Amino acid sequence: MESLTDDSLENIQTVYISSVKRVMSVMSSYWKQLQLKQIMDNVMNNVLSINQFWSWSILAIIIVTMILRNKRSKAKKSFYTELTKKKDDFKNPYKLNIYDLCKTAYRPGHTEAVIDLIERLHYDINAPLPSNGLTLFSCACLSGSKKLILYLLLKGADLMSVTKDGDGPLYLATYAALNSPETDVTTLDLLITYGCDVNRQNNKGYTPLHRAASKGNYKVVKCLLRHGARINVPNKSGIYPIDCASNAGHPEIAKILAFKVNNPHVWDVVEPHTPPSIKMGLRTPMRPNILQSPTYKRSFISQRMKPM
Repeated sequence: MESLTDDSLENIQTVYISSVKRVMSVMSSYWKQLQLKQIMDNVMNNVLSINQFWSWSILAIIIVTMILRNKRSKAKKSFYTELTKKKDDFKNPYKLNIYDLCKTAYRPGHTEAVIDLIERLHYDINAPLPSNGLTLFSCACLSGSKKLILYLLLKGADLMSVTKDGDGPLYLATYAALNSPETDVTTLDLLITYGCDVNRQNNKGYTPLHRAASKGNYKVVKCLLRHGARINVPNKSGIYPIDCASNAGHPEIAKILAFKVNNPHVWDVVEPHTPPSIKMGLRTPMRPNILQSPTYKRSFISQRMKPM
């Protein structure tokens, strides 16, 4: 490999010095703050030796890296500042949208704030949001706040209102009761007393009992059964509440939801009915059940009659 000539070394030095000039010109304010004006003047006058040039080039890279890190830390600080502001908004309920305020009515002071806003600004409690169909009453049911739900019921809340997914007030209140730290079924009692249908299904055919069974909540399941919830109502996929309890690993709840069938030979209700795992192909059914299937018989006869 040929050694570099003096001319080539001088060209390399000239290129790097020009690069450092551009960096220093952009960061001149930072250089002044670090009291490195003399270094910048030396570079500008091309009086640095090659060793000094490499030393100060490395120093320039380090300083630029520090500046970039400083910018990132400021961006992170501003992010956490915004996050803190959002947390402070929950402490000051009047900074929230009234629908979000209804959803968080379980927080201290939020129920009172919603009631105050409705009384002062005369909000329509049955007006749905275009995005999801939630009304103020639906949001209150989703929060599980008994005080706010009772207030809205007395103000004329629509018990027949549903979201875009078909979830009614009782279904939303059941969801709230199942996900609260302490299960309170008095809200469910209140809604059913005012006229909510305990067996109302959403767009996928799920009832409040399906939801309670999947969570394995004994208090909610017993409350719904006490009010006449039907255990033999499947959803649109043929899943019963007992299936929800069994698949979620709640055998005790599944025993409560077990029911008898009239015809054990029908494929959809085999002992007491076909589990969803068989319907979805996740488990092979017993051989006698396969032999009883009309589909199996037709395919077997067609194979026997097929010409060779």
